[in-house]
Amino acid sequence: MDDYPDDSREDPLPTQSPPPPPPSHSEMSHVLDAIRDMSTHVTNMDTHLTSMPNLDNYWNHIQKSI
Repeated sequence: MDDYPDDSREDPLPTQSPPPPPPSHSEMSHVLDAIRDMSTHVTNMDTHLTSMPNLDNYWNHIQKSI
């Protein structure tokens, strides 16, 4: 019966550094502005890509103009 160690006492928690302070309002504002800029950039890229004529339309246009 004494083959098992005494598990009744808990292991002490490892020491950890305190968590970093939460970001300030200006830091969060900067992050949100960057996210908005990225979103706008992606939307503009998507609009540009979908408005480009596809290769088939371009080829048909060339065929008709010859």
